[in-house]
Amino acid sequence: MPALTDECVLNIDGLLSFDPAASLRQRAQQFVSSRSWSTKEVFYGDQAEPADEDTDTGPQEPLWSFCFCLGLDHILAGKGDWRGDIGSLVDFVQQVYVETGQEILVEVRYRSKPWYSDHITYVDDSTADLGTICSMVERVVKRPAKPWWRFW
Repeated sequence: MPALTDECVLNIDGLLSFDPAASLRQRAQQFVSSRSWSTKEVFYGDQAEPADEDTDTGPQEPLWSFCFCLGLDHILAGKGDWRGDIGSLVDFVQQVYVETGQEILVEVRYRSKPWYSDHITYVDDSTADLGTICSMVERVVKRPAKPWWRFW
């Protein structure tokens, strides 16, 4: 995965019960390269997940994870059609959800705090509308930078 330099990144990820190399990877890469994004910080990736060996039910089917990452630092500068970028990503993964039935997580992650994220929504049968998603993303990204203990 190329290193993203933005502090705030929209991360959209999910799990699949099939190898994305068969169908999703090529479509996702074509999707990423076909759009004129408002940032250069855009990425698609997928990988096989390790088998869960702590189960009593025997061997599990292999799982693969996939993700889209979109840098969000340009929101603070008020540049570009970032709402359109998010809408395009959500539309793309909504189709993946329709095809697989697997919910997909949308969150904002931070380069300086890789263990922390702000949950935005799930892409599933009750996905929030784009206006709500963008308002939540904007609120999180524009939140003043304070230590976590000062929020309470």
